[in-house]
Order: sequence, then C-alpha cells, then structure tokens
Amino acid sequence: MFYIALWGAKFYLFNLKLLKKEKDDKPGMIACRLCPNFLEKLKKPKMIIGVSVTNGKTTTNNLIADTLKNYNKKVIYNDWGANTLSGYVRCLIEGVNIFNKPKDVIAIVEIDEVSSDIYLPLINPNYLVLTNLFRDSMHRNANPDYVFNKMQKGLNKDTVLILNGDDPFSSRLGEKTNKCVFYGIEKQDFENKKESNNLINDFTICPKCFSKLEYDFVRYHHIGKVHCPKCSFKSKTIDYLGIINKKDNYLIVKHENESTSYKLISDSIINLYNEIAVITLLSELGYEKEKLVNLIEKLEIPKSRYYSKKANNIEITTMVSKGMNAIATSRALDYVSNINKNLEIVLVIDDQFDNKGGSEAVAWIYDSDFEFLNKDNIKRIVVGGVRSRDYKLRLLLAGVTK
Repeated sequence: MFYIALWGAKFYLFNLKLLKKEKDDKPGMIACRLCPNFLEKLKKPKMIIGVSVTNGKTTTNNLIADTLKNYNKKVIYNDWGANTLSGYVRCLIEGVNIFNKPKDVIAIVEIDEVSSDIYLPLINPNYLVLTNLFRDSMHRNANPDYVFNKMQKGLNKDTVLILNGDDPFSSRLGEKTNKCVFYGIEKQDFENKKESNNLINDFTICPKCFSKLEYDFVRYHHIGKVHCPKCSFKSKTIDYLGIINKKDNYLIVKHENESTSYKLISDSIINLYNEIAVITLLSELGYEKEKLVNLIEKLEIPKSRYYSKKANNIEITTMVSKGMNAIATSRALDYVSNINKNLEIVLVIDDQFDNKGGSEAVAWIYDSDFEFLNKDNIKRIVVGGVRSRDYKLRLLLAGVTK
C-alpha cells in the first residue's frame, strides 16, 4: 500500500504543478489516507533542516531556503508554511523517486512545535533551528513550558540545535543531550532597562532553584540577558554574536576570533534574529564566509510577511503576524510605534477564516501591547472584523482615542 500511496501522491502533485497550483497539501493527504504510517516509511534526504519556533517559522524557513537556492543547492520546502502531517509528506515526497530512493536534495521542514513530540522523531532533522519559544493562543498552547517539554521529548540526540541564546526558554532545549550552538544580538545602547515594557514575560522564575530571576537587560518579553542571584543559572554563552550597525546597515557577526559584516535584511529586531539564525546555521554547515556575505546581500523578507510600496506619494506597509497571538501582535505594534512619521493604521486582526474556527477566547487581545499605539504621530486607527468592538475597547483601555 505504501507504493500505491507514493505513486498516487506524486501523480497528483505532478498535475498540480502543471496547473501551477502546487502550493497545496492534498498530495500529502492522499498519501496518509492510503497509508497511515507513510511518513515513517518514506525515505529521507541525507540533509534535513528543521525549523520550529513559536513566531516566525515560515519566515526563517524561507530565508534558509532562499539562501541555499542562491548557493545553487537543490532544495525542497513548503514556502507557504504547511506544518502538519500532510504538509511534511507533501514536502518530503519531492525528495524521493518513484522507488522511494532519496534524491540529492536538502529538505527544509517547518515543524509545528505543539506536535513536535510526534513528528520530530519521524522527520529526524540533522539540524534544528529555533529563534524563540513564547506562549501562543489558548486553543493552540497557552504555556511555553508545555511546548518545551514536547520538543524535548521529540528530540533525537544526534540533531544539532541552532538556538537563540538570548531566549532563556528555547536555549535550554537539549542542553544535556545534544550539540547546541548559540547565537544572539549584543545589547544596544538604549537597552538599559531591567524590566520589560511588555505585558508578557513568561520566564521570571529560575528553572533550577525556583528563585526570582534578575534580568541584566530585557529586549522584549523574556528576550534578553538573565541570571539567578541564588544559583548558577544564567543566559547561555553566545557562539555567534550579532552587533547591529544601523548607520552603515550592517550586522557584524563575531565568531571565535573573527568578525564578518553582513547586510541588515530588515530594521525589525525579530527579523534580525532570523537573519543571524540563518548565518549561524550555514556557518555551521561549512559554507565559506565570503560567499555567505554575498548570499545574505540578496536576501529579502518574504513579501507574504512584510511588504512596502508607494502609491500617490503615500507609503503603504503591510505586516502579517500570527493570528490570536499576543507576542506576535505586540512585536508588530512595537515596530509601527517606532516609525517616526505621521501614520494611519488599519488593523485587520480577524477575518472569516478565523471566524470559522469558532474561538471565543479573546484574552490574547488584553495581553497584546496596544499601548504602543498611544503616540501623537498616529493620526487615525481603523479596526475591522467581527471583533472590532473588542479591539476598540482594548485601544481605549490603552489610552488610544483616535
């Protein structure tokens, strides 16, 4: 039955490509219906790179893929963010021929963090990249400890972990079992605060002795540098340290005794973490720095996540954040609040796709930092969607009256 499932899925995918509608998980659905343990039996490429974070999986996944494609590597990946069983199969069937023999390709697989205990062992990536681990919406996961334990359970000890050393949650993954490589971004001059301005910080208690932690500085939420005053727990030592030079538009990365300058692909701190994650991964894979500098020069944030254009002398910027996720929404609002121009903002926070899910959990709205929008240069805010009155109330509570 496995081969019937493989041939059926490949034939369906072939037809989708002819119609230029290949961004579809249906080939994976067909394979799994015909053979429930299809993913287990499917042969895997020699190199699999997994990406599993709370916010930014698709962006990081695509940045890695774009860099490797520019390196003339054959890459298979789902660029639209299909991180379900059918999505994994849809991606990986392109890595084998009709006889289930692996092709010479690199698979980059976006892995859902909540189901990682089930699918990490089946996908078994050589490298796993994480940029953050945060709380998510209530109906997905409201507790990062819960997700951390699932990821720890699913890890193969042979997987090399590329971890954000500025995130005390995700940087603890595999610390006793796996090879871990840490990246981070150096404290900037204005980051002298020891408490977050954000409403959410889910890492305030020491995981070793349960004392209250002390932050040396907080970048946002629980991202920053932290230590325990009562025991040895502290943030990880960084292997690849990024230094932001906005004046010259460079990200200087220090590794061991060398410093290399790369183009800043964004002025958003979230995407700078994504960038240094890509640099760290490819450096660990052995790609030479000179070539990597040129490849990063060509990188852009996927337009499906961030896009800007001018129309009649008005600059229109579109930003996408994860639905019903207070952290992702707060990051977008923080970015907007730091634009020193007169702004008009349209918030399209829910739509008919969200409404079909039937979720009535609106607590995330009150966890989101709408206070960032209480600024004089923001002249008008328009909110749409079936929850528009909830957002209006939240904005009023934040002191926003425009």
